[in-house]
Amino acid sequence: MWKIGDIPVEGKVILGPMSGFTFASYRDFMKPFGVAVSVTELTSSAGVIHDSERTGSMYVGFGPNYPTGLQLFGSGPEEIAEAASIAMRMNPNISFFDINMGCPVPKVLRSGSGSALMADPGRCGEIVRAVRKATGMPVTIKTRLGKSMESINFREVLDETVSAGADVVAVHARTVRERYAGRPHYDLLEGLQKELPVPLIVSGNIYSLEDAI
Repeated sequence: MWKIGDIPVEGKVILGPMSGFTFASYRDFMKPFGVAVSVTELTSSAGVIHDSERTGSMYVGFGPNYPTGLQLFGSGPEEIAEAASIAMRMNPNISFFDINMGCPVPKVLRSGSGSALMADPGRCGEIVRAVRKATGMPVTIKTRLGKSMESINFREVLDETVSAGADVVAVHARTVRERYAGRPHYDLLEGLQKELPVPLIVSGNIYSLEDAI
């Protein structure tokens, strides 16, 4: 057993947040196959704040599938914390908040969100701190190795977010520039869990038990 904050988790399979795939019915369908934790699709903080009815019906208004985290993306601590507070009032079934710091899609990067946040590890920590203060809920983050193989900085991001109170950290073992192509650099994460005081989730091309091992 491991924990996300004070949430006990039985099992090591996490259903990752995949835009266009991990909607509520898909998460419910996958649960009996051994999924221990689910995370929603990428959800816009601005959408929650300014278009809460539409965004809520699409992403926030899910039923009980314990534990399920709401993944939010945004460019700053105040925005994401406000969205988390609104979402928590909209849906008491949210178990934790997952902050996206790894999306490499250009339209997300242009807004200063997703993996664009990695350029400022201190800001990443501020976001975690703000969401925890605003909601009192467990907070997790998902990031990447860095912008490119020449600018690997995931350790700085992890140090800042863990110091700020992140309960779990997830790393997609590719750079932003690599997006989803090529083999993930699992070797760069070898032994990392032993160095962290919180659980580590590894992401990228994990389709089977053999891949995970």
